Amino acid sequence: MTAALLISSASLIAEGCATSGASRGPSRGPSGDSRPLYEMMGLPVVVKSGDVPRTVLLREGSAELATERSQASEDPSPEVGFHFELQHPMPQTKLAVKHLAHPENHHQHAGLSSYEKLIKQSSSLLAYWGLHRSRFSEGKILPANGPTLVNSDYEYTGISDREFGYCWGFSTFARFFTELAFYDAAATSDVPTYTPGGLGSNEKWFRFYQSRIDLILEGKAQVIPGFADFRSFSKVPEIEFYLKLKAMKLWSEHAIRVGNLSTFFSSTKPLNESQIDALLDDLQLRLSRGELTKILFTAKDSEKVLGGSVDVHAVLVTAVDRANDGSAKIHLWDIDFYAEDLNKDDKYIEVRVVPGHARETHYAPWWEKLESPAKTYTSSQLGAIRVAPENDRELKIMLNSLHDFCADSVNSRHCR
Repeated sequence: MTAALLISSASLIAEGCATSGASRGPSRGPSGDSRPLYEMMGLPVVVKSGDVPRTVLLREGSAELATERSQASEDPSPEVGFHFELQHPMPQTKLAVKHLAHPENHHQHAGLSSYEKLIKQSSSLLAYWGLHRSRFSEGKILPANGPTLVNSDYEYTGISDREFGYCWGFSTFARFFTELAFYDAAATSDVPTYTPGGLGSNEKWFRFYQSRIDLILEGKAQVIPGFADFRSFSKVPEIEFYLKLKAMKLWSEHAIRVGNLSTFFSSTKPLNESQIDALLDDLQLRLSRGELTKILFTAKDSEKVLGGSVDVHAVLVTAVDRANDGSAKIHLWDIDFYAEDLNKDDKYIEVRVVPGHARETHYAPWWEKLESPAKTYTSSQLGAIRVAPENDRELKIMLNSLHDFCADSVNSRHCR
């Protein structure tokens, strides 16, 4: 498995996830020439010639074969003959240390009353989850609602070393955009002019949309004028690149905000029978309320957390199917895969009934052919599975924001 989470003796936490590759055929690789663009997130950006070099990530014996990946005809990322990198690529450890040094970032929403208390007092607010419910269902993500970028090594060439992956950040921005972005392709009168390939001349245009992206990722509903959906919006090279940077930032905020993950994941042992039922009950309740729930899960072969390492992944739950015999499928939006991948071969956590033994939870994309049949079998077996620690806090912020957005007379037409 390529997923990893490292907790050092200095309590530096770096969360990671399985990464994905995609085939696009021959690429006009970067020539090495570069020139400055404008800054994004306060970081110097350079323009490099050639498209992002996308290659299939294959691990010998892995279930994640090229047929599971988006192929050249399905990869939605644009081929424009140039791409962006950071002038000074950001090591993950530096990014984490930066947020450790600013603890106010990790507790900025402290003191908020609970999400459960909010919906108990104002159950009518749950209706807002229905506004965009059609954007995800039963493990399927409509391509129009899936971004053009995925959590993968190739996406971060020249940006970050990505030793651990950024799935926590990717899952977060995917959920915020799914719930809080309202698109209006016809509303272009106030949008600055954009010139395809204009690069530096498009800064005014970029700053216009940057502010909306930042607000959405703070949990505030916004209209995205001039675009019909998330796919067309993220196809613009400047937007696609900025979302990569924001995923890095969200990853560092969440990984550090958890504090000591040995507390959150007090054990990485597989769930027992009662814990499996409790998880399924909780997820079904959340889905019945219309929630897009963020969960974290670990691998069974992660033997320790504090002072050691653990495989962990962050995903979004879209559906739960339960059978009378106790087996089940927890359908996922795994941002390691394009929407096309999920529609072709949906990803899910499988609850298996093992005769004579307790039920097991497995995630097929983590399967690997190892040195023995027993290790090969357990390579996909999961340990702890838990709702992400920030899940309900984010839900509360989004729900209040949707209420305020739809109460505004200018925006109300988007909420009908």
